[in-house]
Amino acid sequence: MSDKIRVGIVGSAGTGKSSVARLLAERLSIPFLSAKSITGPILERDHFDFSSGIQIERFLGSEDRQREILQNTIRQHQESVSFVTDRTSVDLTAYAICEQNDINQEIVSEIHDKCQECSSIYTHLFVCPWIANRPLGNNSRRTLNPWYQFIIHSLAISVMGQWGLGWKVLTAEGAENRVDEIMDSLGM
Repeated sequence: MSDKIRVGIVGSAGTGKSSVARLLAERLSIPFLSAKSITGPILERDHFDFSSGIQIERFLGSEDRQREILQNTIRQHQESVSFVTDRTSVDLTAYAICEQNDINQEIVSEIHDKCQECSSIYTHLFVCPWIANRPLGNNSRRTLNPWYQFIIHSLAISVMGQWGLGWKVLTAEGAENRVDEIMDSLGM
């Protein structure tokens, strides 16, 4: 295996991708690039009120915020030799399709094309699957509508297929077991 490992954990909110990514990065002794390190400052700067009832993905789904998240994510990923991340260009595309498809098709095309161009940065992609009838833990951030999360999951899978990317759906339960499954897949 090469020295460069760039692992993307793909999935909708509440599937455990951040926990898996954080643990995997620790196990591999490489940086964990957190989606919250990019979206958190935007939410704070733009005074997002978590008690407002506004869906956080809709708030972040504005055209300007989508572009900013895309630009910062791509820069963060390109600047790191090795990393594990809980937000990939695949996820960004899924959210753009979901949030912008009926508002601004040009921005969706722009984000889709830029994300596809950058998708080759990942050496490995793993999917934390959406599971029907599993309640989403309320972290006061994610959208608790399971069908919204199913749409994101389905779009991400479709995007990876359309782009011809290789990926593995994680089948183990629990973050530690999923990390073991990834380590086995990586041959480590």
